[in-house]
Amino acid sequence: KLLGPSQNARQLASLSSHLVERLHSPALQAVMSSVLRRGLRFGELITARACAPVCSPCASPVPSGLRPLTVACARHAADTSVADANIGMIRQEFKKQASLYAPHPKAIDFVMSEVGTVSGDALDVASGTGVFARALAPSCKKVVSFDATKEMLARAEKTAANLGIHNIEYQLGDASQLPFEDESFDVVTSRLAIHHFASPGAIVSEMVRVCKKGGRVILADIVADDDPEQHAETDRLEILRDPSHTACVTLQALHDLLQTTGCVRVQPHSGNIYMHPLNAKFWMDNTETPEAARAEIETCFRTELAGGKKTGMQPFVDEKGELSFLHRYAVAQGIRV
Repeated sequence: KLLGPSQNARQLASLSSHLVERLHSPALQAVMSSVLRRGLRFGELITARACAPVCSPCASPVPSGLRPLTVACARHAADTSVADANIGMIRQEFKKQASLYAPHPKAIDFVMSEVGTVSGDALDVASGTGVFARALAPSCKKVVSFDATKEMLARAEKTAANLGIHNIEYQLGDASQLPFEDESFDVVTSRLAIHHFASPGAIVSEMVRVCKKGGRVILADIVADDDPEQHAETDRLEILRDPSHTACVTLQALHDLLQTTGCVRVQPHSGNIYMHPLNAKFWMDNTETPEAARAEIETCFRTELAGGKKTGMQPFVDEKGELSFLHRYAVAQGIRV
């Protein structure tokens, strides 16, 4: 707090070491060291929008193209000693959204067309209401639907039961600390979750850890425009609509999340991007977006339509005369080596 957000991780670490040294009890030193490590990581996270992102452990710059809230470089991306810092907000928002969330069949159809044939045991990380898990279930022996929000999992389980799908197991937990042994699954997936994670590198590393050698790790998400200004504006509007959003990644950065684990042979991208149309009112109704935020989002969309600042979301007026926009869906895949 005294140093302020402009100071880097090495200065913060130096101050914390000085504070610990002033404690005479070894036991107190150990406790305070642990508390400070966690506090420093959280402090860096919440100030990341105001300063250049750095890796918490070593203070090295995070590669450009990753997101503003990434707090680990490639070398430290697998550090999962601290829970994902956004998990509280995720649980708060998705507890509310569980009864409102509406899946989009064309979007999951696109994802599955990119994924192709799967088999064996699958894990769907940040599974939500189980849309991806249910799509995987027909061709897999078993699917584990893993999510941080019990309300989302309850809806997932109820939906699967109503559809007669019985090979899905449901497990509650934090994706940054997956409770599975190394090399437990043939397929490990995550859909529409990367943009909610505070430290996606750590979570993707966990996904890779629990994937069998020769198995596949699959990331499906909305991707941002490569233009930095449009990317930033997209994130601003997404956060206005849903505070659990952290930041989108670009198509390249989605693949980089796999590459930087050092344990994945990244597959060439198919070149396919699904431009998913969404009604703006429907989109905001799903998250019960406050009126002031709705007005700001709608104003920005209409400003772009009039030739003004671009949002990166390509707004348009649909055939019913209603304000709509496009989400860009992409899939990145890698083989565990």
